[in-house]
Amino acid sequence: MLEYIVLGAIQGITEWLPVSSEGIITVAYSELLAAPVSDAIPYALWLHAGTAMSAIVSFKSQIVKLMREVVSIPKKPSNILVFLLISTVISGLVGLPLFIMIDKLSESVGLSAMVLVGILMIATGAIQFVKPTLPKQTSDQTPVLDALLAGFAQGLSVLPGLSRSGLTISVLVLRKVDKQSAITLSFIMSIPASLAASTYIILSDKVDVSTEHIVAGLVAFIFGLITIQGLVKIASRINFGMFVIPIGILMLAGAAWEWIGT
Repeated sequence: MLEYIVLGAIQGITEWLPVSSEGIITVAYSELLAAPVSDAIPYALWLHAGTAMSAIVSFKSQIVKLMREVVSIPKKPSNILVFLLISTVISGLVGLPLFIMIDKLSESVGLSAMVLVGILMIATGAIQFVKPTLPKQTSDQTPVLDALLAGFAQGLSVLPGLSRSGLTISVLVLRKVDKQSAITLSFIMSIPASLAASTYIILSDKVDVSTEHIVAGLVAFIFGLITIQGLVKIASRINFGMFVIPIGILMLAGAAWEWIGT
């Protein structure tokens, strides 16, 4: 039980930082429970349900406003509603096939999966060193192209090691969305994607809904709720590329060491 509580806490903290919570959970799960990567990746997606609930509570006013708009069936929906609908659909179209492919490959790749996670962690860090252009628009002004690109980035982040928040925020900032609006959009658009991924994991029997798993999800929710506001402020001020790249290098070094040992 202690290991699952630790995993839930890690998810609750790292979800709000551009460091790939899925990649970190995948590695932590494999090491703490001596489990294969094929089990770790679905479990990482399961824990996203907990932090998705944290995001719902934290952004409840914006979500309630969006739900009221959906119910009213407006003739001309707001830009943010259009953005969320398009980005969610694109995320699913990109992310689901990728997950199915990873799920099949992870059963046979073994040690090389750690290498892939390490490489993608380094890529996540490198992306954060790209200098953004000057901000010119807010979340209320995001066009369709921004939604397509952000949705594509979120779909790609199903690959363990690629940071969902890091990719989506970077894409939006490079598209001239101011950083605070980009952060808010990134976390709101994560809610339907995370809940859909967790539901798929359960329905496909990738994760058993055991007491330990429920506790871990609850811990992820609690830690996510406690840390979201503070960590979002930190994430907007610090370039986490300097931390993510060394983690990726350590993963590659660990995989190399293990390979030499065998």
